Amino acid sequence: MTTRPRSTDTQGSDRDQNGDALLLGSLIVLPYASYVGLVGAVIVLVRWLTTYPQAIGHRLRRQGWIWLILGLGLSIILAEAPVQAALKSTNFWPFFIFFAGLSVYLDRLPDPLANLGEWAFWLLMASIPINLRAFIEYLPALAIRVGAPLGLAEISPIRQRVDSVFGNPNVLAAYLVIIFGLGLGLCLQALPLAAETLADPPASGLPPSRRFLGPLKPSRHRAQMRWIYGAMALIPLGVFCTGSRNGVLVLLIQLAIAVTLVRRHRWAMCSGLGLITMTIVGVFSAGFGGRSFAQTSTASILRLDIWELSLPLIQQHPWFGLGFGGTQATYEPHTIPHHATLHHVHNLWLHLAAEAGLPVMLLLTAIVGSICYRAMQAYRLGQLPPQAEPMLVGYGLGFLACILFAMSDIVLFDARVNLLGWLMLAALQAIPDGVSPVTLAQPSALLPPIDPMASSPSYPPCLPDLPTTYVAEAIPGPPSPGIVLMQGDDQPPKDDVIG
Repeated sequence: MTTRPRSTDTQGSDRDQNGDALLLGSLIVLPYASYVGLVGAVIVLVRWLTTYPQAIGHRLRRQGWIWLILGLGLSIILAEAPVQAALKSTNFWPFFIFFAGLSVYLDRLPDPLANLGEWAFWLLMASIPINLRAFIEYLPALAIRVGAPLGLAEISPIRQRVDSVFGNPNVLAAYLVIIFGLGLGLCLQALPLAAETLADPPASGLPPSRRFLGPLKPSRHRAQMRWIYGAMALIPLGVFCTGSRNGVLVLLIQLAIAVTLVRRHRWAMCSGLGLITMTIVGVFSAGFGGRSFAQTSTASILRLDIWELSLPLIQQHPWFGLGFGGTQATYEPHTIPHHATLHHVHNLWLHLAAEAGLPVMLLLTAIVGSICYRAMQAYRLGQLPPQAEPMLVGYGLGFLACILFAMSDIVLFDARVNLLGWLMLAALQAIPDGVSPVTLAQPSALLPPIDPMASSPSYPPCLPDLPTTYVAEAIPGPPSPGIVLMQGDDQPPKDDVIG
């Protein structure tokens, strides 16, 4: 694991700050004005490609994304409708490049955790109006359900499943559960320290047990947490209003994982169990979007029938698939009841195997799986500083929502959800890359500032006094021989090649 020294290039730092502001703004406006947000993301990507061309190219080659792009290209050439396949392939290969650019950009930031925390916070805040609008849209159906004579049906249409600003209930649910994962990471970040401290490692010499820090600025801690808890309480309500079975199931799985992680904090565990209970009670009392459990079971059987349709297509075209759009072109209307058309087979892996070929599907699974495995191992083995762990968990739960949703539906055709999923994966790549116990010695937004003119710099109470030049082995945790973190004018500029 390599830790890069900070760059003293002030112009480059200004460019990074401007790019970060543009990226954050694009992510915030993306649900409300998708084209504006996408244009901003494209501008940021072009800036990354011109600033870090070698590093991005190296990542694309080293991880195998280039081979994926070539595989998609062959599938497009051999497709029966190459133009249509090329257009639909833009749901994939541009986002491979975005992932590489974003993960390299995060590696170059002096404090990626602060940026990831800020992005998670503002994305969570941006979900508040979305959930409020979803609830307002659901009010007429709720009024009829509870028998309230409000006359809302005359002034507003009755919608058992709402979509807020997204135009599709399932897409809204997918977006909300991804944001919910980020919010869980912020909640974990705010939990008090466990009994151990960094100054008191276990007698066995292993890294201290994992625990969650709250590096939010003290002056704004309470206000931020009130907003975080309020936004988190609205998301289960929004998911319920969508009537999405996948959304409810994914949210319950995320909550169960979070409750397991905070089992030592009684109030946090009780809050999580309370949310789980309320969600289950709401589903049992009102069903999924006006659908009873019997109707939901019937819909699930139809989903299995859709999956079966992909198997002959995979057998006939195992290497390069039909080409994107081939499933829709070969589908006979009403082969599946209530489905006059079929745009995809409601499973990402079957969809890729049928339309792009088994090699593309397996390679994409292997690349993404290796990134997730590496992040999970970094967490499990205690290779991260405590303040990095809740961020990894939050972005990991957000990406878990993408994976679980992709098993029974494909929402990546909406660029808003697609972009957010690749942001989650880039964070899982960048946190183990750019953050290690060594970075605890670096000045950052998470630690008190260091005054180079002071005779005795102020450090957190858990760290011993260190000289101006920090040596990696002086920090408790896995040793990193040969890495020396420098400060001030002694730092060399960052290179453009990943080490």
